Amino acid sequence: MSTNLTDRDGVSLVDNAGNVLVGETPNQMYSSTTVLTSAVVKALRATPATLVAAPGAGKINIVDSVFFYLTYGSNVFTETADNLVVEYGDSGVDITGAIETTGSWLVASANAFGTAVPAAILTGAAATAGVNETIQLTNTGDGEFAGNAGNDNTVTVVVNYHTVEL
Repeated sequence: MSTNLTDRDGVSLVDNAGNVLVGETPNQMYSSTTVLTSAVVKALRATPATLVAAPGAGKINIVDSVFFYLTYGSNVFTETADNLVVEYGDSGVDITGAIETTGSWLVASANAFGTAVPAAILTGAAATAGVNETIQLTNTGDGEFAGNAGNDNTVTVVVNYHTVEL
């Protein structure tokens, strides 16, 4: 799994020491691109994948949109009752609603894409939900994804977001 963090102009937001430079400009839009290997996709229920790093104390990342791109290899992913959700890491508060995977881009037999937008979040959630938390992708289904015996599919996830200082 690899992550590349850039602003809307393609400027890197990670310094030479690996520190994430998020929230440096008010109302700045950011884009984080993460490439998930087949093994990572097939373990998302047990081990959610971090898509955006925590922004720092007193800040929250607000997701504007999520784009998914399946780069198909040699075999399809399979699933039974598995769905995806983008959520805040520590609190587990959903950012998107359930992302249905049955018959979707994820189980396609060719390159395919899908999109997600935020649901109405934080309704009734603790005031600290999302504050200084990662944004992650998890499988909310009854088991892990399977298939892709060749382990050569990848899923690229692009998260567009902005950071708010509280």
